[in-house]
Amino acid sequence: MKVIDETSLLKGVISLRDIVVNSFDVKIADIMNRSAMSIPVDMDKEEVGHIFEKYGYLTMPVIKIIFNCFLTLFLLELFN
Repeated sequence: MKVIDETSLLKGVISLRDIVVNSFDVKIADIMNRSAMSIPVDMDKEEVGHIFEKYGYLTMPVIKIIFNCFLTLFLLELFN
């Protein structure tokens, strides 16, 4: 799942498992992955497929860079 701030900027990603196994007092910011990969909105679909295959990802945030800010557009899911 993607983690965004109040202005919809991508801050990281977190798995549902990480949310479930941690206690309620743990902050998302403390357990999220801040160095997650994302896909530019204009990336070729074959290149996207290679990234999913290479890293074994099932989802990745799709972003667009506007004024040097990463805006998350949606989460791309890979279905077999």
